[in-house]
Amino acid sequence: MYPGGNIIRVTPTLVIGSPTAFGDGDVLLNLTEIPNATSSRGGLSRLHNISITNYDAESVVMQILFFQTNAGGDLGTENAQVSISDANFRANKPLGWWETNNGDWFDIGSSADSSAMIYSGTANDNDPTISYFAAIAQDTPTFAATNDLEFCFHIEYLS
Repeated sequence: MYPGGNIIRVTPTLVIGSPTAFGDGDVLLNLTEIPNATSSRGGLSRLHNISITNYDAESVVMQILFFQTNAGGDLGTENAQVSISDANFRANKPLGWWETNNGDWFDIGSSADSSAMIYSGTANDNDPTISYFAAIAQDTPTFAATNDLEFCFHIEYLS
């Protein structure tokens, strides 16, 4: 499909409105597709880097979770506390996680950016090239627009 790897940009739709601030432990993003996370059914990939840009220019402390499938459903209602059952969490086949910190972000004028290196995973059973990610707020971020966060996944295909 793509020799060696791929750079995949995902701009999830954020919940904004009332209340605009997320609470510590609230679901920031429910399971969101990472298309072409692997190059083939049963393939293996390595996420070399993830860059997150917040176009609202604020640091966002969050836990990012990676899943092989979305068979167990969402983590809960966005902008509310995580409420997924243990059985449903397990059904999503967790692959790993990473947490941003305030010191991870740097201000570049009208936006802030953070990046890290993490995880290896395999494709899910239903669609051979999709994996999923979700995020949990660890502070009280506010967003001005539904498209304030952009995630850029730097993926190497291993098989």
